[in-house]
Amino acid sequence: MKFWRSLLLSLGTAVAMFFTWVYGIFSGGLDVAETCELLAGRTYDEAYRIEHVREYTRVFPLHNKCNASFDLVPGWVNPAIVLLGLATVFLLGRAMVGTVNHIKARLRRNSGGAVGAPPHNDDCADDRAHHPPGPAPDAGAF
Repeated sequence: MKFWRSLLLSLGTAVAMFFTWVYGIFSGGLDVAETCELLAGRTYDEAYRIEHVREYTRVFPLHNKCNASFDLVPGWVNPAIVLLGLATVFLLGRAMVGTVNHIKARLRRNSGGAVGAPPHNDDCADDRAHHPPGPAPDAGAF
């Protein structure tokens, strides 16, 4: 069942992407000034943060800068979110293609032929009953 495998993998990558995003969002902690100075050992520039308020309040790409030169969000977070998002979309597409192929195969099996072909009628097992023997009609005659 490729469909289920692809669907579960896409769900797994979506969950991993969400947790990576949450990790990036909370990488600065609740008190950014304290995190910058105590944990990262960097100076906290409040004027810079006020001037660039849109930068750390965006949903993506994630940034939480102490000053112009240091970001609390690790460098791997944004690329990981992009790659996991692409993997999720790819695997969901693969699951959808697998579903369509599965439905087509089931329809072919049930109809006994190609998809869209009329079902075989068992009541008409003998075509001669509908077309009695005789001379073939002249192709040029109307």
